[in-house]
Amino acid sequence: MKRIGMFALVAGVFVVLLAGCGGAQAPTTPRPAAAPAGGGPLPAGLILAAAPAGAKDVIVLKKDAKENDEVVVRGIIGGREKTFVSGFAMFTIADAGMTSCNLRPGDKCPAPWDFCCETDLPKKIVTIQIPGPDGKPLKMNVQGSNGLDHLAVVIVKGKVEKKDAEGNLIINASGIFIEKPAPMLAEK
Repeated sequence: MKRIGMFALVAGVFVVLLAGCGGAQAPTTPRPAAAPAGGGPLPAGLILAAAPAGAKDVIVLKKDAKENDEVVVRGIIGGREKTFVSGFAMFTIADAGMTSCNLRPGDKCPAPWDFCCETDLPKKIVTIQIPGPDGKPLKMNVQGSNGLDHLAVVIVKGKVEKKDAEGNLIINASGIFIEKPAPMLAEK
């Protein structure tokens, strides 16, 4: 059963990445839609007051990490148009060395956190999940909780849950430090 859930997650990530950024572009960069009501508070101690040491960039971590490794990774919340998984404590982070679309002069991407202006994006993102006592992602929306929002720079401490043959990586977060809060994006 766990393999079926993992396959569904990886297939969903692949479909979203294939969708890209096509279509008409908005004249301004909209603020992400408000997150649905959360399923409760984040686990105690998850949000860290200080950055954990030894953080690696997403690209470096994806090359080196193996399942069950304890890791620390630094990235920007984003990498997909739908960065947060509705109903589950899951989101993606992109390599912090990338420039989001809203910071590129003249770019009018309607969802700058998806980094659609970047190439080879699958190699530059990882999935973060916040597990409950059963090891499965908590059933709650985390967007907006404690500063977790699009384009915030975070450092995540955790354990590699899964790394598949294509290099997709899922990390069970045990601690998250908000290094830089999410920027205010222009309203439509």
